[in-house]
Amino acid sequence: MGQNPLSEDQIEFVQTNLIRTISLLSHIGDPDIEHHIRYFVANEVDFDRRLLSLTEETLSDLLPDLLLRDRFWVSLGHFTAPILNEGEDPKLHSGQRMPFQGPSQVQGQGMNGDDVGDQRVRVVKKTLSKTTASDEIDILRHLRDTQAKEEEERDVYIHLCTCISTVTDSSGLVVHSLSLCASSSLKSHFQNITGEEHIMDCLAQIRGIAGAIEFLHRIDPTGSGRERYCYCHMDLKPDNIVVFLENAPSPVGVWKVIDFGISKYRRTKKLLVGTQGRYNQRITFTMGTETEQLRGIYQPPEVNRPGKVMGRRSDIWSLGCVFSEVLATNLGTLDMLRAQLEHYTAPPNDGFPYFFYQERRFRYWGVPPKYKMNTALRRWLDELPSGSYAYSGTLSECAGIIEEMLAITRTKRLRSDRLLGRLDGLLGTHFW
Repeated sequence: MGQNPLSEDQIEFVQTNLIRTISLLSHIGDPDIEHHIRYFVANEVDFDRRLLSLTEETLSDLLPDLLLRDRFWVSLGHFTAPILNEGEDPKLHSGQRMPFQGPSQVQGQGMNGDDVGDQRVRVVKKTLSKTTASDEIDILRHLRDTQAKEEEERDVYIHLCTCISTVTDSSGLVVHSLSLCASSSLKSHFQNITGEEHIMDCLAQIRGIAGAIEFLHRIDPTGSGRERYCYCHMDLKPDNIVVFLENAPSPVGVWKVIDFGISKYRRTKKLLVGTQGRYNQRITFTMGTETEQLRGIYQPPEVNRPGKVMGRRSDIWSLGCVFSEVLATNLGTLDMLRAQLEHYTAPPNDGFPYFFYQERRFRYWGVPPKYKMNTALRRWLDELPSGSYAYSGTLSECAGIIEEMLAITRTKRLRSDRLLGRLDGLLGTHFW
């Protein structure tokens, strides 16, 4: 800086207290920037902290030139945006802008508080209205905090892609949820996992997704300790599983679950029936999502029933469908499987090409339809062990697990904790 360089202590003061001020003054072309910096350093003025509370009178003393002051006020919001840290949920002051360096980068700390490169982290921004999406905002924050706590206390890695941070705008009505930017969705990644050499790595990632679902099904969203509620995903599909390839332990990447907009559910409870004090089956009630809102390829047959009859084991069905398609991709038979599923999927199908179940052939008029596993899937599971000589035993176990995941009766499907145990047994402890 001129002929009188700053000392190391003065440089540290600048880095801590004047970086934004210097960037802003440089941006607007202040001709006296060196004089101002020396004044701030000599008098230990933390001008970065004062930026948001500046008045026109204070600024006119610093920048007598009216044009420079106008540029200063126009640019101020960009240079006072908060630096984000995982787990923090700042609110923007009036005039502050989101801290984006570009369309998909944000200034801040990486996951677990570690610096990432030059502290620029690629993120995805989802903008939510507090008026219409307050439940989703609460879910995102609670999942993030609970996931971080569980990973630290139990030394586990949970395959959920929750938000890093949420930023509320100055009006208080809009919340920007920021999540790490993945390489692709699983749907787009199918083409990269063809080949039986990927079977075990893909099974490890399916196990990771099962662990994420078990975590959702187990934790209490209310934090009351009474376990009256739980989370269910209710829309698990390849579009809602994202793939991270950077620093991944294998070519298939690391898979994580996203999208928690319809995920809060009342936990199972027993209801007395009759006069003899018997208990009926355990039931999970949704918190406001009707089944007709959830129709889709990977949804279970109970989605066709009116009312609120979805539950935790509905997620198990959806994961079983994804599991089947992943193995079919590994074996190079995905297109054939989908075509055969479509062949046995009779209308009305609401525009979806296929389902993993089908109606039974005979039914009485006025009686709700009954369902069975799609015939094409039944045949594919029977033939699965012969799909690879090297992995015949593994594929045979996979077929058995998928069959238990895709039981038509919801209560007969594997629970998420038991599914996790089966997959751990299949993979062996060397994966973990």
